[in-house]
Amino acid sequence: MGVTLMGKQEMARGGAASSPEIGSRPPLCATEAPTDALRWFWLAQLLHDLPIALRFTLATCPVLFTFAVQQLFLPEAADYPFIYFVPAVLFSSLFLARGAGLWTVVLSAALIAIFLLPSPARMDLLSPRDLIALLLFVGTGWATVIVCEALHDALFGLASANSRLSEANRRIAASEEEKELLLDEVTHRFKNDLANLTAILRLQANDTSDQIARAELLAASDRVHVLDRVHRRLSMKEKVGIVEVSAFLSELCEDLRAALIGSRPIELTNDIERSYLPLTQAITIGLVTNELITNALKHAFPDGRPGTITVRLKKEGGTFCLSTADNGNGERSAVPSTGLGQRLVRSMAQLLRGRYEMIGTPQGTTCTLSFPAN
Repeated sequence: MGVTLMGKQEMARGGAASSPEIGSRPPLCATEAPTDALRWFWLAQLLHDLPIALRFTLATCPVLFTFAVQQLFLPEAADYPFIYFVPAVLFSSLFLARGAGLWTVVLSAALIAIFLLPSPARMDLLSPRDLIALLLFVGTGWATVIVCEALHDALFGLASANSRLSEANRRIAASEEEKELLLDEVTHRFKNDLANLTAILRLQANDTSDQIARAELLAASDRVHVLDRVHRRLSMKEKVGIVEVSAFLSELCEDLRAALIGSRPIELTNDIERSYLPLTQAITIGLVTNELITNALKHAFPDGRPGTITVRLKKEGGTFCLSTADNGNGERSAVPSTGLGQRLVRSMAQLLRGRYEMIGTPQGTTCTLSFPAN
């Protein structure tokens, strides 16, 4: 078990250690195959990470391509050449950014002014119409570049934040897995220790000639055994910190019936409302239930008399009420008990921030523990 745990822990640590550092590039880089939904962003990041010289070269290519197409195939469009360069400006601004869009605007304006407008190359000889059109193209292109690069930076900032969040989630998942492994190991060892402690107490009881000491050792062994049963029940049913107590207490009553009642003419019934409790409270409730049932079996039915013990758990408003009622010897509650079992129950009531009382009548005894729901 220990070897297996260590191997799993090493794999968990290795998985965390091999992950990229927080703050690194988003994981959608050239080494990862993009999905259809993220292909455009993968291309943008691939171009974004290129060296500056290569990015400006790529920004120049669509401008020169547009210029060549316009010269070769659309010479009659000389009156409105600006529109053909807009896609190049958008491409450079969105995918290359960091100055590439502005370079595209400047290069496009220069080619238009020098080669495409039907005016001489000198700016002071451009017609007012062409000059206004050229200035509008430059101004509009510059505004487009600013907006697109701002959008570009925002998208990459969001991608970087998502990358850091994903990395943090991966580390948390690895940490949770390691914690789960350690918790399983601790629980397993704890249950083994409880079983060993139960056996030691019983062996010591068998070797003791003093009947009072023998009875106390056996009672202590029974309490430890209940702890063991509680943890086994919880480990089989729950992997989280919240316990559904109806099935848990019903099965615990079955365990106690088999272990303590046997062939005695005593019926153990339960009326447990379906409810949920934190793990620590469920363990405490299990121990209290064991003490109350054990106490009733010891004292309520002397001389083999028959009877019934009923365990109830109800929730009224914001308060849980756990009770055991028997129809046995009610006189046993006339004098407050100072036994260890009653002291344990009262201590557990304090842990639950609740109130414990035992009421006896000629018809039997009712022990009630009320505590607030968290």
